[in-house]
Amino acid sequence: MTTALRVEGVSKQYRIYERPGDRLKESLTRGRMKRHREFWALQEVSFEIEAGTTVGIVGPNGCGKSTLLQIIAGTLEPTHGDVWREGRVAALLELGAGFDPEFTGVENVHMNAALMGLTRRETERLLPEVERFAEIGPFIRQPVKTYSSGMYVRLAFAVAASVEPDILVIDEALAVGDAVFQHRCLRRIKEIQERGSTVLFVSHDAAAVRALCTRAVLLNAGRVVSDGKPSDVLNRYQKIIMEREQAFEEGEAAARAHVGDGHDEDETRAPLRYTSGVDDAVVGFLIRNRHGVHAYGTNTKEQQIDFGRVEPGETIEVSFAFNCWLGIDQYSVSLAVHSREGVSYDWLDGVLFFRVTSATLVEGVANLNASAQVRRLGAGIASKRDEAGHERAGEKSVTHG
Repeated sequence: MTTALRVEGVSKQYRIYERPGDRLKESLTRGRMKRHREFWALQEVSFEIEAGTTVGIVGPNGCGKSTLLQIIAGTLEPTHGDVWREGRVAALLELGAGFDPEFTGVENVHMNAALMGLTRRETERLLPEVERFAEIGPFIRQPVKTYSSGMYVRLAFAVAASVEPDILVIDEALAVGDAVFQHRCLRRIKEIQERGSTVLFVSHDAAAVRALCTRAVLLNAGRVVSDGKPSDVLNRYQKIIMEREQAFEEGEAAARAHVGDGHDEDETRAPLRYTSGVDDAVVGFLIRNRHGVHAYGTNTKEQQIDFGRVEPGETIEVSFAFNCWLGIDQYSVSLAVHSREGVSYDWLDGVLFFRVTSATLVEGVANLNASAQVRRLGAGIASKRDEAGHERAGEKSVTHG
C-alpha cells in the first residue's frame, strides 16, 4: 500500500515564562538573560500511515496528542522534524480552531473550503449538503460567536467531512455533540473509510478506537510508547492510567498521614496497591462485538458476591455462568479487577476471542429467540374454509430456536 502520511522525528518545544514581563526582558537582552524554562510537548515522534487506513491516537491528558495533530494538519510548525502528506487534508481540531467568530457560518464554510483548495463554485455546490448535515437551521447565516459548542462542532464536522478529503484529522471534537449527531458522524466516518480515505483521530473513547481503527498509537510524555493493534495499545494505555491513579492515591495517603502525625513523607508513604492486600476487590468481564459495541458485562458486585479480604500471593477463582444468546458476529472478552468505587486494580482487554454462527440469519448483537405469528384478518377472503372443512382465515405460528 502507498503511504499517505509520514511523521519524521517531530519535536515541539514551548517556552514557559513565570511572569508576562520575563518575555520582554529576555528579548531586550537578546537571549543573554534566560527568563524561561523549556517544555517539550513532543520528542522525536516518528511513524508512517498507509493510505486508506484509520489510526487512533490515544494517551493521557498532556501527552502531546493535540499538538501532534495540529502539526500534521499544518496549523502548527514543529521545532524539529518533518511531516509529509499526500493529498487534501481536512482537520477538525479542538473547539475554537479554524473558524473566525465574527464571520457567519456560511462565510466560514467558504473560508475553510478555500484553505483546502476548493473554488467558490465547488463550495457553492457543497453548501446544501453542509447545511443538511450540520442541521443548525438559520444560524448558519449568523456570526459563529453566537453558536453553542454543539452547533460549532456540527458545522465544523460538516465542512471537514463534505470536502471528500484524502486525509481526515479529528481531535476529540465529536465528544461535544449529542448522541444523534455522534451516530451521524460515525456513519460519515465509515463512508469516508469506504471511499479509501485515511482517517487519523484522537479519542479517549476506547470503544470508538476499537470500532473504527485498524491501528492505534499511544503517546506518553510526548513520546510514542506503543504502536500496533488497538487491543494491545489500549491495554498498555490502561496500565498507564492505573499507574497514575495509584501514584495519586499514594500521594493523597502520604499527605493525609503527614498532616495527621507530623512525620516525614518517606515514613508515611502508603504501601503499593499491588503488593498489599485489598478488602474490596470486584471481578468482572465484558463482551464486545467486532465494532466495539458492548454486548454484555457483569461483575461480582452486581452479582452480590463479596469474597472478603484478599492477601498477597492468594489466588481467587471467579466463574460466571450465563446463556450466551448472541447474534452472528466475532466477539472479544475483557477482564477487570477494581475496587467497589471503580478504581482499577488491573485490566486485560481482548484476552479471549470467539465467533458466533447460526444456521439461520440473526441480525444484531443479541439473539432474542423470537417467535412469529401470522393472522389473516377481514371478511370475504377467498381462502376462508366453508363448513365442509375447506380453508378458513386463522392464525399460523412459527417459532425459530
